[in-house]
Amino acid sequence: ALPGNQDDKLKKSQEKAFKAANLLKKLHKRLKTDYGKSWRQDLDEFLFNSEQEVVEAFSLFAIINQEQIPTRDISFRFQHPDSYKMVKTTIQVSERAYVFGLLDCIGELKRVILDSMNRNDFDFSRKVYEQMQDLFGKLEIFTEYSNSVSDLKPKIDAARHILNDTKKILDK
Repeated sequence: ALPGNQDDKLKKSQEKAFKAANLLKKLHKRLKTDYGKSWRQDLDEFLFNSEQEVVEAFSLFAIINQEQIPTRDISFRFQHPDSYKMVKTTIQVSERAYVFGLLDCIGELKRVILDSMNRNDFDFSRKVYEQMQDLFGKLEIFTEYSNSVSDLKPKIDAARHILNDTKKILDK
């Protein structure tokens, strides 16, 4: 975004993330109604990408706003369809989607750091890098499960590469 326009872009992006989470919440309810309590066990793979993207978006917003990264129970607000009231609700994502979404967030954080460096906001870049490093440290422990969870090891390796590359850029 152009300087001075970042807040507007951030607000619009956040609204889109809230809409996506609301659609996912509706789908969860529908699946639970149509398939019963075991819908997650049977249909989890179909929702994986959507849940992963929601985790990535909400985690990115939290870090940019210097807030705590959400848990698997992601809280958000949306406009109730029958009124103009904003309603707070929560959606729970699968464990796998949560971990993969957080790993993807690391790549987005690199973009945030590069953008803030282009705006000469080096203090913010450093703060985001510290959070990026902390997040990776918490996710790296999942390497020991990489033989039993498909595609986990390449995701962790990619995140490690992004972290190291970002450090080199910051140290220049």
